[in-house]
Amino acid sequence: MKKPIIYIDMDGVLVDFESALTKVSPEMLEKFAGEYDNIPGIFALMDPVPGALEAVDRLKEKYDLYILSSSPWENPTALGDKLAWVKNILVAMVRKIFSFVKLYFHLLST
Repeated sequence: MKKPIIYIDMDGVLVDFESALTKVSPEMLEKFAGEYDNIPGIFALMDPVPGALEAVDRLKEKYDLYILSSSPWENPTALGDKLAWVKNILVAMVRKIFSFVKLYFHLLST
């Protein structure tokens, strides 16, 4: 029987954006004040939201999980950083979909 699908966002759901700010130099924080999501490499530095990984582990038993997330256009490393985060942290627990407006990139987990 086919499992129902759940789409999960990354920012604020799986990853704690604020956790990355403590890992960035004060100079970078000043340079990108008010636009922290444009800091190169910022998305690779984020910690999981407490309980998120456990929730994904439980949900994967009954649902086919996909990550559906977008990346800031002005940050050239964001998409690669997000994909690396998913591969490093979630391994093969979910499938990944990264979206830019209506253009979709469907990346199947390996």
